[in-house]
Amino acid sequence: MQLAVPGCKLFCREVNAAISVCTKCSRPVRVFGPLKEEIEYWKFLDKWEGFSKWRPEFHNKIDMVTDSSGYRYGALVNLGDNHLTMGDYWLADDTRPIHEKEAEAILKALQSLGKSLLDSRVDVLTDSMAVIGAWNSQGSKCPALNCIMKDIFQLVAGQNVDLHLSFVPSELNKADGPSRILNTADTMLSNASWVLVDSRFGPHTVDLMSLDSNVMQSVDSRPLRHFTPWLTPETSGVNVFSQDLKAESNMYVYPPYVLIFPLLCFLKEQSVSCTVVVPELYPVPMWWPMLTSCSSTSILLGARGQKGVVKAPSRKGFVVDEFGLRWPLWAFRVSFS
Repeated sequence: MQLAVPGCKLFCREVNAAISVCTKCSRPVRVFGPLKEEIEYWKFLDKWEGFSKWRPEFHNKIDMVTDSSGYRYGALVNLGDNHLTMGDYWLADDTRPIHEKEAEAILKALQSLGKSLLDSRVDVLTDSMAVIGAWNSQGSKCPALNCIMKDIFQLVAGQNVDLHLSFVPSELNKADGPSRILNTADTMLSNASWVLVDSRFGPHTVDLMSLDSNVMQSVDSRPLRHFTPWLTPETSGVNVFSQDLKAESNMYVYPPYVLIFPLLCFLKEQSVSCTVVVPELYPVPMWWPMLTSCSSTSILLGARGQKGVVKAPSRKGFVVDEFGLRWPLWAFRVSFS
């Protein structure tokens, strides 16, 4: 069976467990939840007329190192001549055990590569023996880990990827650093501040500088389209400075402070309008006159020392700032068109 249908063990563990129960007692087994999902999964064979693509002997080779801490995952990827660093924060309420996050880190790194995975051999180094064992054995005793393994399998099967997991000691795991970064540049507006900005200048359609974890959301609680500093599973493009913004309808950005001036120059070159969130720094920076001269209106989001205006990354996810703003924070509606 495993030779005919690769990965089949991942999708019959609940069925096997139910059969084991039936053989030991005469009571009927209720078909619901994971067992029902597993049985329904195999219904694809009734109408499937496709085939598994034969992987060519010549293939791309991708090397990857992944790791996860309690609050963030990280990955280093060698993709041909490109050496990529990836990472993002887990949700604030994510209390899963570390082996599940280690597996999710591999999944997110693979998802981030998208079509670059097609017809490739991917060698992944991880310091989690639980994840390696679950992949090699096509499952484990942990149902949540099995679900992640299924997602990984379906991804690599769809991209015709030959995936191999290998062990690396934690002290030699180069992805440990990216998995433990806490960068204040990833600060985002609090929910209350965002509602104020979006109701005044929105609805916004795209977040120019964010991660999947701190992207702002639309009124229907869906993440905005967003540009990220590196590849992520949900990115609409990497590096806002390489994007054509003229087709975008209503943009929003809360840039890292060191990138405010380059970003304003870029928006001016593109001749676009945008909602820009910036601090009122002192001494007055060189970009302030440029910003105010092109602004049609603005709102003060928070005075110096005010709490609850932004959310900052922490070991517990993004938390509302309780220390107070270092500088007054403004939202400007600017137009360079």
